[in-house]
Amino acid sequence: MKNKLLIIIPAFNEEATISGVIASIKRHVPGCDIVVVNDGSRDRTAELAASGGAVVLSHLYNLGIGATMQTGYKYARSKGYDIAVQVDADGQHPAEHIARLVKPVMEGKADLVVGSRFLGEGDYKPSIARGAGMVFFSRLV
Repeated sequence: MKNKLLIIIPAFNEEATISGVIASIKRHVPGCDIVVVNDGSRDRTAELAASGGAVVLSHLYNLGIGATMQTGYKYARSKGYDIAVQVDADGQHPAEHIARLVKPVMEGKADLVVGSRFLGEGDYKPSIARGAGMVFFSRLV
């Protein structure tokens, strides 16, 4: 069974990176569809995403990440996608990991897979400020 795969990219003022993110996804995940949910950007994010071949859904003004992802997931459901993957528009989620991420779902071994740059192999190092915030909020929770 072939699964319909949608990559959802929430974006707010990401004209500097959106084209590269879309191109990388197309290179590493051929056959997937891409939707960019433009969250009220005031730059050329929507224009560049469309010219890169993505479907673009635009909010009239900035609604935040929750509403933006909800828009993407509602689109995936309405169009009959089997799998949806969120990839940030700033390039922090490498597209070369998407195929490995969705493999257990495609094989019927999992219903949900969550990727983490903190577990296992990887070279992610947060800034001092971000690291301090992560420690603070994890203790708060």
